[in-house]
Amino acid sequence: MSKTYRRKKAHREAELNRQRRIALGILSAIVLVVCFVNWGPLSAVTGRAAVDDSYIFVPVRQGDTLWSLAGEYTPEGRDIRDFINEIALINELDSKTVYAGQIIKIPQ
Repeated sequence: MSKTYRRKKAHREAELNRQRRIALGILSAIVLVVCFVNWGPLSAVTGRAAVDDSYIFVPVRQGDTLWSLAGEYTPEGRDIRDFINEIALINELDSKTVYAGQIIKIPQ
């Protein structure tokens, strides 16, 4: 083997090693992001997903309306119309129409 060939081969190997390190770094970053997104809300104490107790999730049944759901869950002394508007805002509803099978987030 000539000196030039060995030098080119060493350069190629060094370049491949550099590319492998970059790929490994990118892969490691992706794995960390995926782990953080999937397991970030886990509680260190219980090992269970953190629960947002400020909302309940209600499946809409056939015949339900936003008005009927709000009537069931409106806190005492609260204006039902304001509560309906809040539910619509939280759930990003374009209209006040709900559909069977839809899950509605209702503040507690």
